Amino acid sequence: RPPQGGADADASARGGQGAEGAASAPAIQLEIEAANMRKERLKEKERKARDRAKQAKLKQAEKDRKAKAKAAREKRKSLEQKKQEEAARKRAQVTQKGLGDVLKECVQARLRTKTLTGIAGGDLHHIFKNVANFVPQNADGIMRFEMSEAEVADIFGKTKVRAGCFHRVLGKTEWQIQHMSVDYEGTTLRLQWKLSEAANF
Repeated sequence: RPPQGGADADASARGGQGAEGAASAPAIQLEIEAANMRKERLKEKERKARDRAKQAKLKQAEKDRKAKAKAAREKRKSLEQKKQEEAARKRAQVTQKGLGDVLKECVQARLRTKTLTGIAGGDLHHIFKNVANFVPQNADGIMRFEMSEAEVADIFGKTKVRAGCFHRVLGKTEWQIQHMSVDYEGTTLRLQWKLSEAANF
């Protein structure tokens, strides 16, 4: 029969191991819980990162769409503006040619002034904008300026601002516009000019 003391010692040892095992179970459970929480936290972090990336991509796509739409609008606006400018230029060319034709007849008839109505101010702006003394329409729709002989010939053409005839005594004589005043108000254009001396014969 073993000594009583030895049996008590073995029982005490077994009891201590049971207590240690019981104490370690909650610790393991807590570690598992912490690991799961870390896993969930990382998953949530990754999800948020994906959402941010998705939102950034959508935001960039919207930004690109707006930029593309703006570029398209500006292109259409530019094309429309060019179209309008070209139409205005062509209208001004027609008006310019018409004025030149009328002026030629006036010069041939030795007239020194001509009043025309229904002339658009925009056409006159295109026609005369390069004249040194050009003054655009003011707030009252009035436009007044002077032109030299060279400027008149440059705008209307040399053949439109000079004329001539054959004089039985003097022979062939020619005259031309030497100076012109432009007076425009409303839609009425008044041209007044000085002819060279030969027009007096």
